[in-house]
Amino acid sequence: MTIVGLDIGKHGNAVAAPLLAMPKNILKYHDNKDSVFLHLTPSKKSIRQLLELEPTGLVMEPTGGWYSAFWHRVAFVYHIPVYWMGHADLKGQRSHFGFSNKYDKNDALCLAASYFDPYFINKDGSKRFLRGYRIKEIQAVRELVLELEQLDKLRTTLVNQLRQRFALEYPEAAAQTWQTNDHGMTPIIEWLIGKNHHGRRVNHYNNSVANSLGIDISEYSLDHGYAIHHIEQRRRDTERMLDEAMDQECFIPYRQAFKGFRWGIGMEALTLMKVYPFEKFLVDGFPVVEWIKPPKRLNTEIGKKLGKKWDNFKDAKQAKGKDAIMRLTFYATRLLFQQLKDNICF
Repeated sequence: MTIVGLDIGKHGNAVAAPLLAMPKNILKYHDNKDSVFLHLTPSKKSIRQLLELEPTGLVMEPTGGWYSAFWHRVAFVYHIPVYWMGHADLKGQRSHFGFSNKYDKNDALCLAASYFDPYFINKDGSKRFLRGYRIKEIQAVRELVLELEQLDKLRTTLVNQLRQRFALEYPEAAAQTWQTNDHGMTPIIEWLIGKNHHGRRVNHYNNSVANSLGIDISEYSLDHGYAIHHIEQRRRDTERMLDEAMDQECFIPYRQAFKGFRWGIGMEALTLMKVYPFEKFLVDGFPVVEWIKPPKRLNTEIGKKLGKKWDNFKDAKQAKGKDAIMRLTFYATRLLFQQLKDNICF
């Protein structure tokens, strides 16, 4: 058996640490010049180097959606099992094995060694790797969420730059809130590029102080407007694809559980990524973690429950500010857990 720990960095570059068994002295093994550590790149040559190790499993950390995706694809094509380790677990294992610093070689070795570590287990005795991380159905949701996050970053940068220009070219609009409408588009951007000829906006611009001073909207600003509009169109299309990806039969009970929280599609998707499949939190149909079920289920909506809890926190002197918010978050998490359990564990 050869287990390869794969520490993945920027651009998909990786350090591979193959192990046949748990080293007797892992720190000494790390410093031994005869120990094998491979430096891999997303290339055919590196794939051959990895396959020459004849790995029976890869242990990886989900670093960056796209960086780790390349090596996961390699494992899929060549039928190599993949075991995912969470960031917090890797940090704990690094300390457990005696490594004081975070280096690529350290992490690669810790990933591989954790597979053989008899203490790296859950309460039920299973290895403490992430379960359900790369399931096909949820992976499509994860990729679309990442696309939305990247589009939002692009839009925010361009909008901020345009607002700075408008401080000269259209100061009244620069001071306004640029919110998107129900169609996912920004009305002032639609006006800027000629997609919206609303008379109120036309009159507003005609009465601008910049207009009275002979200051025109520049081609630079106009080009930014077109770029923002294009990004908003892409974002709207991605949201539609995300809604379709989440409209699968396997997700129906999850989305039913989310309804009481009145979340948007983005928040639903983020939560779904964390909790699907819900069975990974259970052992023989019961929660792995300790929790206390209320003696009697309150016959109220979730929003009213949270509101009442928040009022109680505000009245209690011992729970203020961030402490109250954190307690309410824990309470909301418990409610969500119960809703998911009721909808999924029949």
